[in-house]
Amino acid sequence: MKIKPCPFCNSEAVLKITEDNSDYCFDRKTGKIIEYYDVKCTNDDCYLYDDAGWNHPHTEDIIELWNKRNKKESRDKILNDLGL
Repeated sequence: MKIKPCPFCNSEAVLKITEDNSDYCFDRKTGKIIEYYDVKCTNDDCYLYDDAGWNHPHTEDIIELWNKRNKKESRDKILNDLGL
């Protein structure tokens, strides 16, 4: 599945893999560290350079979430959350 460009700056977006010792990467059922995925912008001046903050265990689901985002709604929500 192709990842659409960043909805804020239109730069290329890429899949980000997170595997660390934090709680959200620990599967309590198996006791193993698992990978979580997110999408991030490649433009280091962009708000979404680090990632979208949607850690998810399935690549297809996270890409679908990213690709379905409405640019105006996302931008307006972030500006509202920042009090701007």
